[in-house]
Amino acid sequence: MNELDLHGVDYENVPFKCHKFINENWGKEMKIITGHSTTMKKIVVRVAKNYDLPFRVGGITGTLPYITIQKEPPYDPKR
Repeated sequence: MNELDLHGVDYENVPFKCHKFINENWGKEMKIITGHSTTMKKIVVRVAKNYDLPFRVGGITGTLPYITIQKEPPYDPKR
């Protein structure tokens, strides 16, 4: 699983880094390390929603410092 570590990245640079990372790793599982910052997590979630990809914030418990993005969903002709 490819990882992007956002520790030390300014909030205003996070969307660009996330878009770049997602596009470079399209079709693969990804992990974006956010730390425990709720602001950082919200920014990453906003970007992930743009791609309509399934994601999980903070693992199963929701408290871990990362967001996982699953592979692109299968094609659904009804969408």
